[in-house]
Amino acid sequence: MSNLLWFLGLVLISIGLIYITYKKTDFRFNLAVYFFTMGLSFLMEYIVLILGDAYSYYPNFFSIHWYDDVFGSSISQAFFIPSVLMTIAAFRIPFKWVILIIASIYGIEELFLWLGIYEHNWWRSWFTPAILFASVFVIKWWRNRVEDPSFFIQCITVYMAITTIFQGVSFGLTAIVGSHHYKVGWFDSPYQDHVAFSVLVWIIYALLQPLL
Repeated sequence: MSNLLWFLGLVLISIGLIYITYKKTDFRFNLAVYFFTMGLSFLMEYIVLILGDAYSYYPNFFSIHWYDDVFGSSISQAFFIPSVLMTIAAFRIPFKWVILIIASIYGIEELFLWLGIYEHNWWRSWFTPAILFASVFVIKWWRNRVEDPSFFIQCITVYMAITTIFQGVSFGLTAIVGSHHYKVGWFDSPYQDHVAFSVLVWIIYALLQPLL
């Protein structure tokens, strides 16, 4: 089976969870939670994957390894994990089922490692359930706040949405269209160099949007 099909399977699961949440709940609040979760995942990936090179993805969609990494990471961190956490928060899923869900995600990670379509560099499998376990409490707390949000909650949620949308557009323009390429000399790989600087630019730009 093509590597890409396994990643597309995660996309289909994500779409299914989003659709169920849309049909069964007040989706406007859960969409806000989704963007918040996606933003948190994205910021963590910037540190762990782009700067830290913790693991590698092999969807084999791009010929350039770093673009393949970002693409695989986007499927995981922009679709799959946020949709799962959003669903947990939206339906107030009990703790015992949360444990089962996190264990299933751990199993998927191990399956991807076994298939050779995902590889750890310094990352360890147990890091993932530990982070997810902590994230569930944060996301559930955030879900309870978005129905009557404070100014802080509104600002952070909008920022997370803006920065992730900007990043998606920027990556598409670079990896598919080839519109621009930064050379700052931070890393040996020119592609890691570009991705690291490009992401940082858009993180800062999204933060400054309310002031522009």
